[in-house]
Amino acid sequence: MPTDPGSSPTPDWGPLAARLASVPPTMQVAVSARHLGSGSTLDHDSDRAILSASTIKTLILVAVARALDAGTLALDTDITVRDEMRVGGSGVLNWLHDGITLPLQDMAWLMIAISDNTASNALIDAVGLDAIAEAAAALGIEGLHLRRPFMGKLPPDETRRNEVTARGLTDLLTAIWNDTAASPDRCDWMRRLHADQQHRDRLPRCLPETVSYAGKTGTLTGISHDIGVISGSGGDVAISVLVESTASKYEDDAFIGTIGQAVAEIVS
Repeated sequence: MPTDPGSSPTPDWGPLAARLASVPPTMQVAVSARHLGSGSTLDHDSDRAILSASTIKTLILVAVARALDAGTLALDTDITVRDEMRVGGSGVLNWLHDGITLPLQDMAWLMIAISDNTASNALIDAVGLDAIAEAAAALGIEGLHLRRPFMGKLPPDETRRNEVTARGLTDLLTAIWNDTAASPDRCDWMRRLHADQQHRDRLPRCLPETVSYAGKTGTLTGISHDIGVISGSGGDVAISVLVESTASKYEDDAFIGTIGQAVAEIVS
C-alpha cells in the first residue's frame, strides 16, 4: 500500500552505513535508499551514471502502465514477437516459435519476473522509446536513459548506452510504491509484478521470512544490480544497489545480499 512521507519515524541507517563503509576493493558500488514512510534517505555515489542492464525494464513498465491509463494499450492487447525483436540473454521467448503472440499482461510479467529481453523489446516497440523517455520526464526523474532496444551482445560500433543512476531508480520505485507513477490500479499491478521476481540471489537472498522483497535485477559482464522495495514491520525501504565489479558473480551476489540483510535490520 502507498505510504505518506513523514508519517513514520526516521529509521536508523546505521546497519546500512556500516555495510557501505566496507565495500570490497574489487567493486564500485552506488546505492540510494529511501524509507518510504519518513522520506529519509541514505545515498552513496548515487548520481553516477552506470550501464543499466535490465533495471531499466522498470521504466519501460511505467511507460506501459501510463499507456494503459491513457487507453492506448490494454492488458489484453496482443503483442506479436517479430524476428528483429529476438535477442539472446535472459528469458524464454527467444527459444519459442516464430510469430508467437501473447497478451500485453503476459509480456509484462515475462519482462519483469524473469527479465525476458525479447519480451522487453516487444513492449518497447508497443509503447515507443519516446513514451519511455516522456514517462521519466513527466515524473521529474533524472538519470534514467533507454536509448535503444536490448541487443543481447552489442556490436563493436554501438555507442548508444542505456544508463541509470541509483538515485533515479529509487525515485522511480518511490513513485510506483506511492501511486504517483501511474494510476493507483496500475501502480498496484506494477508492484505485484515486481513481487513475482524470480531472480532472488541478491537483495532477498538472506532475508528473514518476516521481511519481503519486490524488485528487479540487472546483469552484464562486470555488472550486478538489484533494485527493489524491502518491507517489514518497520516500514518499506526502496533501494537501488548498482555494482561494477571485477569479482565473480557469486561474490557480487553475496555482497548485495549483505546489503539486503542490513536493510532487513532497519525495517524489522
